[in-house]
Amino acid sequence: MNLDDIDNFDWNIGVIVGGSGSGKTTILNQLGKIKNIKFDKEKPLISNFDWLEPKDATRLLTSMGLSSVPTWLRPFHLLSNGEQYRATMAYLVGSAREGETILVDEFTSVVNRDVAKAMSNSIQKYIRRTNKKIILASCHYDIMDWLQPDWLYSPTKGTLEK
Repeated sequence: MNLDDIDNFDWNIGVIVGGSGSGKTTILNQLGKIKNIKFDKEKPLISNFDWLEPKDATRLLTSMGLSSVPTWLRPFHLLSNGEQYRATMAYLVGSAREGETILVDEFTSVVNRDVAKAMSNSIQKYIRRTNKKIILASCHYDIMDWLQPDWLYSPTKGTLEK
C-alpha cells in the first residue's frame, strides 16, 4: 500500500516516521497546509482559547497535559518549551474544523521522552474521542506504542502499514 490508500479506510491517527531528511515535511506539505499558531503575548494562555467555553478550554488544555491553573494564567512566552509545545498542540487540535485533517511536523521533537509519552497518550485519546483526524510526522519510533496509530508511513521504505 502507499500513502494514497489512506482515503480507502477509516482512520483517526496516522504517523509519517523516518530519520532526518527522509521527506516527512515534504509529504506533509503535499497533504495540506501546516498551520502556524501565534499566541497573543498580552493574554493569559487560556484567553487565547476564547472561541471555546471556559470548561471546554480547560478540558482541552488538560487533555494535552496542561492541567495547572497557574500555567493557564501565564502568557504563552513565559511557559517552558514543553508547556509551549503542549499549548500549541491543544490549539491545533482544538481549532480543527470538522472534516479537517490536522498536520503536525516534528511531533515530540522538542520535549523529553516522559512528556512525549504523556502527550502521545493524551492526543490519541482526545483525537479518538472527538473523532478527528491527525497526521503526525516524527523521527521517534518510541511514540508508536503510546499513540497507537491507525496507519504508519515510512518515506524511506515507501510503505504504508495499517
